Amino acid sequence: MLALLRQRNPALYLSAHTIATIGIWTSKLGVAWATWELSGSPWWLGVMAWADLFPYLVITPFAGVLADRFDRLVVTRIAQVAITIIAATLAICALYDMLTLSLLLALTLAGGIVGAFEQPARLALIVSLVKNRDVPAAIGFNSLTFNLARILGPMLAGPLIVVFGLWSVFAVKVAASALFVVALVMIRPVTVQPRASRASSVVAEIIDGVTYLYRQPGLSAVLLVFLAFCLSGRGIIELLPALSDRIVGSLGIADSVIALSVLTSVIGVGAILGSVASTMLVRQEASFGIVAATGFVSGLAVVIIGFAHQSIVVLAGLMLIGAATVVGGVAVQVTLQLAGDPNRRGRTTSVYSLFVRGAPGIGALIIGAASELISVELAFAFAGAAAALISLRYWLRRSAIQATLVFASDDQPADRQDGDGTGAAPKA
Repeated sequence: MLALLRQRNPALYLSAHTIATIGIWTSKLGVAWATWELSGSPWWLGVMAWADLFPYLVITPFAGVLADRFDRLVVTRIAQVAITIIAATLAICALYDMLTLSLLLALTLAGGIVGAFEQPARLALIVSLVKNRDVPAAIGFNSLTFNLARILGPMLAGPLIVVFGLWSVFAVKVAASALFVVALVMIRPVTVQPRASRASSVVAEIIDGVTYLYRQPGLSAVLLVFLAFCLSGRGIIELLPALSDRIVGSLGIADSVIALSVLTSVIGVGAILGSVASTMLVRQEASFGIVAATGFVSGLAVVIIGFAHQSIVVLAGLMLIGAATVVGGVAVQVTLQLAGDPNRRGRTTSVYSLFVRGAPGIGALIIGAASELISVELAFAFAGAAAALISLRYWLRRSAIQATLVFASDDQPADRQDGDGTGAAPKA
């Protein structure tokens, strides 16, 4: 990992992106706090969360086509400039007491739209910045800094709001995003990005991307296991309040709100441990086995949590899910980035983004509804068992599936492959 930071491109990108991500999380807390101060309504908190999430569900497939048609570095630069402008508007409005719920909603929705367009390009960009052998370490390090930022951002935001006022958290995001823009301008890709043809319509290219993934047995298996993982393991993370009462009265915890904070923090600790582990565990030659194994572990943890009433078991299960989420996610990204068609990389990473952003909410909705109809224990058990069995089925076939994945080597850059772009040798 340290060797990675001695290279110009990853050092610039990863350090600046870490700071930018801290800015994102300080701003998220600022938006939530401003919403509560202006409305005092949980419903409005939900509306703001929807405004941030909904654009990803609608725009991400189109953003994947954009990332394949245009220079991903340029797309990311433009998006980050827009993000900086939105944050500056929030900071100025907060400083001069001009924030209203409608303005806050509009700016949050605008930020969600820009973020949805930017994410596939940014995720696909990493392959252009490092040699192929360094891609797993780069993605793992990026995951580590993201999860650290999830903790550091809110920790920084609280004191900033108390000491300087709400505007200061948005000002931090302005400075952090601006720094990221400067770093992006200084970056020089080590490989040339292939461009998708613009002869077809955007909808036709979206269909082409989905069809391509469906016809690739290795990539479709990776995404199927990951989808089951997101619906189950990541889905119950959205239902943590339902678990908070189980640890009240133990470990010195006397309040459900404090219990919820502890549960969330434990998942964060697991995610950080998983990020560190991913830099050592995730390798191209075993990527599918890692995806299937983490899916099985996560599903089993969901089943155990469902029936557990001992606080230590619940906490251990959630930490395991946090770690498995990151290790599995890194393995999925490595597989999609290095074994997929570089001409369709934006579209393949957009599917990953769609699963990460949308599937947990759908999973939470299904598990939550099932909990009302039967019980929390059985709902968790069915969800976890389904994910574990799907993952186990594919893990038992891991060697055959892994053999269908053809990874780009350092001699054959991931951003420019021979043949049809799938990594296969050209026909004679």
